[in-house]
Amino acid sequence: MAAWPAAAQDGYPNRPIKLVVPYGAGGGTDQIARLMAEKLQQRLGQPVVVDNKPGAGTVIGSEYVSKQPADGYTLLLTTSGLTSAPVMMAKVPFDPVTSFTPIAPLAIMLISLSASNDVPASTVPELIAYMKAHPGKLNYASYGVATTNNLAMTLFNQRAGVQSTHVPYKAGAQALPDLVSGQVQLMFDSMQTSGPLIKAGKLKTLALATSARSPLMPEVPTVAEAGLPGFAFEPWFGLFGPAGLPAPIVNRLNKEINSALKEPEVLQAMRIQYLTPTPGSADKMRELVRKDLAYWAAAAKVAGVQPE
Repeated sequence: MAAWPAAAQDGYPNRPIKLVVPYGAGGGTDQIARLMAEKLQQRLGQPVVVDNKPGAGTVIGSEYVSKQPADGYTLLLTTSGLTSAPVMMAKVPFDPVTSFTPIAPLAIMLISLSASNDVPASTVPELIAYMKAHPGKLNYASYGVATTNNLAMTLFNQRAGVQSTHVPYKAGAQALPDLVSGQVQLMFDSMQTSGPLIKAGKLKTLALATSARSPLMPEVPTVAEAGLPGFAFEPWFGLFGPAGLPAPIVNRLNKEINSALKEPEVLQAMRIQYLTPTPGSADKMRELVRKDLAYWAAAAKVAGVQPE
């Protein structure tokens, strides 16, 4: 990490911090960002302002942060979408490993294969049978070409031997109304955002994308056990800064994030949003990025995905 004047580190922070979210307002990432911004603000004694910069998957917001000074006043709260962008896009204006400084892992999402109530299937085997009988009839939503839920559905189609049409959106808050109305029929989506609609009977979940049944929804089967062995999609939330962020700033932010993740209020909020907190070191976040890059590259190869 780059050297930085000691006085600047000792006095950190002494002005407002911008927390960039590469997704639109109202979605699952925005919700966790606002929760963590509030907790960081309380602990750091300076305003922490959420700045939504959606578009091109997660690329617009991520690129913005990668080009900011490494002073701790512009941070990135993002998801596994950071690691799928190089797999899904031919030209990405940053490197997920070298363009950012990992600060802390935050949580693991619970992902549902959510469907419009109009879809004549209640299980994954029923869905696959319907899709094979009606190739290309169903549309699926994602948060953009370079996102993990697009790649997950592409992999699902390949593994199941079915076809569906991709309809990209800028944010879950835009996609979900169309999923409810039946304009699109399928989406791998976080239970943060799909959960309330599923509870209200406006959507249905066919399966979860976890590697094993979730204690948060033990009655719902996984995609793997429902017919696609080995299928798993367990994206994370993480906090990053630009490359070269000084170690004292990384350590301060990591300490405050990990403390916040143990607060009863935060734990309860995460349970409500179907999230599993993952307190940990900056090195743990760095390893998650490297692991995901390898996972999505392999998944894209299996699915025959070509960068666009």
